[in-house]
Amino acid sequence: MTERSDDEGGGSGGPADARCADELALRDEALDALAFGLSHEVQQPMTALRLAVAGFEGADAPQVAGGVELLEAATEALGAVLREMQQLARAASTRMSARQVDVTGYARLYLQELARQKPQQGLVTSVDAGLVVHGDERHLRIIVRSLLEHAWRCCAGHDGATLRVEAEKGAVSIRHDRASPAPKRLGKPIGPVADAIRDGRLLGFGHGVALAAYLVHMNGGSFWFRDEPHGQTCSFVFPAEAPESEAPESDGDAGARPDTLADQ
Repeated sequence: MTERSDDEGGGSGGPADARCADELALRDEALDALAFGLSHEVQQPMTALRLAVAGFEGADAPQVAGGVELLEAATEALGAVLREMQQLARAASTRMSARQVDVTGYARLYLQELARQKPQQGLVTSVDAGLVVHGDERHLRIIVRSLLEHAWRCCAGHDGATLRVEAEKGAVSIRHDRASPAPKRLGKPIGPVADAIRDGRLLGFGHGVALAAYLVHMNGGSFWFRDEPHGQTCSFVFPAEAPESEAPESDGDAGARPDTLADQ
């Protein structure tokens, strides 16, 4: 009979077990943030619905018109949350399959869709060529769409705003130069999103960002969210090969790119 040592992978408490525990903890924390974000996003339109219905009682024509606008906005917000939940359900029920994914192509496609559905005057967008990431295609589509929708919403009503999708020191970064419509809770750039969730600094920044962070962690990647004086930056990398202690710099050298993210 041959005994199997812990070093051969049969025992517990080794490096592999520690890494597995860390990955599970990251996913749990990201999922907690997503659940909080979804509940937060649902509460706002529900409150708006209650106020609108209450306002109809004994209201004149202008007040009714205002109530209808409130109902329309609340319905749209609830629809967005439901779509995010459906995306998460589909992603969770599908076996992950890693492949080379054209992030540039999806980003351009989704920006075109947003421009048709929610046109914004004076918004300047740009997408780096050659952004290719090895990961689950369905998850990456959801990640890119969710982050772009969040940035698009932040830029609404700001003439001359910019939204960029670019390579940054091995990561894909989606950044805009307008403040978030959500209450500001960050005074300086933050590190990995798990630390922000643990410290309660990410709460209230929208379910789209939390959903993206959760899916990145599901794929073994790293995710950062930075709230800056003039805008926000979301960065992710697949797999988890980014620096362990710091996020990409806000003004990173665009020329320092790995082969997988080089311009074509």
